[in-house]
Amino acid sequence: MNPGQKDAIDRAYSRYVKKGILPAIDYPPVPETFADKSRRRELVDELKQSNAKQLVLLGDEPITNFLDYYYPAKSLAELTQKGRGYGRVFDVDFDSFRTKVLPLVHPRQACRLGYSSNFWAATHQKWVSTFMTSQ
Repeated sequence: MNPGQKDAIDRAYSRYVKKGILPAIDYPPVPETFADKSRRRELVDELKQSNAKQLVLLGDEPITNFLDYYYPAKSLAELTQKGRGYGRVFDVDFDSFRTKVLPLVHPRQACRLGYSSNFWAATHQKWVSTFMTSQ
């Protein structure tokens, strides 16, 4: 649960919990680090086991906390600036397992839900249009 989600729950949900109408929330806070060394190892093992042909990353968090350890990039913006372009698939070697990576915006951005970027929403919609006409 991020701080904005906590505020929304406190504002609109918690009063019903206090009245006994709704159950209490058991939703852990966002960890400081989404993927430590151990979790990255587990993810790579899962990729190898699945023999995935492509990995889709949604938003900056998986880029910052996972991809950056195998392909240097801290964000989707940085990837696009490195010539990858939005929605471009590229190969990454994850500890001797090579697969394609497709970085896209988080669905919240793509659908303009809550706090979102008009730039990334428009970029994603343009990519969807191009992708759909190429199929």
